[in-house]
Formats: sequence, C-alpha cells, structure tokens
Amino acid sequence: MAARIEKAALRKNPTVEVEAALYDKNDHGPVICPDRRCGCDVQGVGPGTRTIHKEDGTTEQLPIAPYFRLPKNAVKLLLGHAAQCRFNIDATVTRLVAYSREVRKFDKDCEPMLARRDTGLVEYRIHILMDVLNVLGQEMRNNASAKRKKPEDPLVATRYQRIRRALRPYLRTVRAVNSLIARVNGDSSLADLVRLCFGSHTIAWRDFFYDIDDHGRLYNYLKEKGQFRRSFGADHDWPVAFAIQVQFVRAPAENQYREWEIACVGRLCQIAPGVKVFINPVIKTNDEKLARLLTPGNFFLVCTIPTITGIKEQTKQVSEPGKPKKRRYPRAWVRLYIDHRAQICAYTPHSDSQ
Repeated sequence: MAARIEKAALRKNPTVEVEAALYDKNDHGPVICPDRRCGCDVQGVGPGTRTIHKEDGTTEQLPIAPYFRLPKNAVKLLLGHAAQCRFNIDATVTRLVAYSREVRKFDKDCEPMLARRDTGLVEYRIHILMDVLNVLGQEMRNNASAKRKKPEDPLVATRYQRIRRALRPYLRTVRAVNSLIARVNGDSSLADLVRLCFGSHTIAWRDFFYDIDDHGRLYNYLKEKGQFRRSFGADHDWPVAFAIQVQFVRAPAENQYREWEIACVGRLCQIAPGVKVFINPVIKTNDEKLARLLTPGNFFLVCTIPTITGIKEQTKQVSEPGKPKKRRYPRAWVRLYIDHRAQICAYTPHSDSQ
C-alpha cells in the first residue's frame, strides 16, 4: 500500500523540494521522501486520465495530477518509509490508535473509535462514528432552526461518553482516518491493517469507501439500507466515505435551516440490468466558511451519513440548433451532510492505468 506524495526532496540536495507536477527526472535527478526522518527513494508518476461517463451517454477523460510514490516492491525489499515517517501507513495506523485513546482522558467509560485487537488488526468502530455524526447533524439543525432551542449538552454515543468535551478527540480521529483513506485512495489492502466493525458485525471496505465513479454502487447500497432520510440516531444510519468533485456552490435557500448546497459532478450509472440513471451528489452544510472553501473543480473525500432520493424521470428533451435531440436519463440525488470540517479532506483520484 503506497501513500501518494505531492512533493519530494532532491537526493543531491534534500533541503530543496520539487512538486510532482514540475518534476523532471533529467533535470532534477533522483528524489527522496520529503520527511526528514525518512529519506527513502521515491519515484515520480506522471499525469494520467480517468474515464468518466457523462449524462448523454458519452465519455470524457478526466485529467489526474502527477504524484510521487515508493518504487515497486520497495516495502518487500525493506526499502520503504522509515517507521517514524508520516508516509508510513502501518506506523500511521499505530499512531492513530494511540491518539484515539485520548478520549478516555475526558471520561474513563468512553470507548475509542480505533482499537487494536489480539489478532493485530485495528478496529474502526463505525457505530461510534455513526453516533458522532448523528449528534453533529442534530446539533447543526437545532442551531440553524429559529423554531428550536439550542440543546444544553447533547450526548454522543451514549454508551461511550457522557460529556460534551469528548467530541473533540472523536472528531480528530475522524479527520485523521479520513485523511489516511484519501492518502491511499481507499486501497483495498488497507483492510489488512484496519477492520471496519459495526458492533459485533464486520463491514467490507467496499461498503464504506466509494471512489469518484462509484455513484451507482453507492446509490444501490443506500437503497438496500433504506437510507432515504436523516433520522439522527436510528440503527440504519450507515456512514460512508465518498470521493466527489465539486461542480458549483449555491447560496442557502430561504428556509428554516439556511443550508448551503454544493453541487458535485454527477455520473451516468447502470444501477440495474438495462436501467441507467444519472446520479447527482450534493453537499449540504450550514457552515458558510466551509462551503466557500469547496472550490469548483477540486476533489474531496467526504465522511458522512448520506441519504438518497427516489428516481425522477426526465420528460424534457435537450436539443441544440442543427443537432439531433439528446436523450435525458432519469435522475436521482445523493445528499451528503457536512456538519463539521473534520468530515472532509482533499482527495487525489488515481488514473485508469494505475
């Protein structure tokens, strides 16, 4: 499992760093990991493309930015990142487990969101994540609604904590795990280190992580779970990590919740044999500063409890002068609720050839 690195240091002069987009092997020479505690060899990966299916049934090539990574078999040859390096995934997971235990400083009865089991695997406890996200959502709704009173001290994951301050270490864990998933592009080999669990049940990584073209798979998963609305605490509220590309930002509508809407790039998906639907993700948040940071065209990984709409038929045909009418496929929406900045981080997708 290789972390993606945006900058590398020159081997001939480690104090000088070069961005992946500007790297030229002939000009800069060999490069090494930019972490001063490491210095292992890395290699540049040039720009690539990702095939995307558009609404009219055609495809386009999405450009993917270059980056640095370990050479092939570097880990097997013991030439990978040093244990202290921030790009060492195994060591990072170990640090996150220790970090997650900080929640017990606030309440000894709190259960960490991450914990190492006797098998050596680390558990990422999705049921705690679900409770944390539910409380954030309820609190945001209560604060935004003029018709409701602000809760005095909402509880999060009642079985795991009893004081409001414990939310902070939980949110730091959410942010750190989200960043880790983004760094490795949701690599399935992450399952060799981290096991997703919901109570006594194990969740497959493919049921938690969804890449930039997994709209249809996510829609079918949420439909199977019956996740059509936010219920703030119901046992069927399933969190996911979903990679999106921002399309445009819309100011809040004049309603009681004053939500900002961030439209994301949709995908034409085959959700059943012979059934194609255009899936539109949309982020909803009451945080204006966060909404304005989500720059159109950029990619982000969102950790949230999403909901979906039913499928809406499109009866109006799209036409241009002198051209045949284009077919409009049925549409459905995936709503992504962001109640705290810990739920979102930057993301770099991989290309078709990687």
